[in-house]
Amino acid sequence: MRQTDDAVRPHFRSSSRFYQQDGTWFYTTREGEHGPFSTREDAEADARLYAGLHNHLERPKRKDAGTAG
Repeated sequence: MRQTDDAVRPHFRSSSRFYQQDGTWFYTTREGEHGPFSTREDAEADARLYAGLHNHLERPKRKDAGTAG
C-alpha cells in the first residue's frame, strides 16, 4: 500500500450510508447496497439487524461449543 492511498480514499460517516432515490431509501455496506425501503426508519432498522447478524457470524466460535458438559 502506498502512503497516498489513505489520502485518496474517502471516509464515509454512518449517516451518509443512507440515501433516498426515486422516493425509496437505501443503505450501503462494504458488501453492497441494501434496499429499497419505504422509509429511512425502515432502512435504519434493517441496517441494525444486518450489522448484528454480520457481527454474530464473524465472532470466533468457542472451542467447547457443541460438546455436552
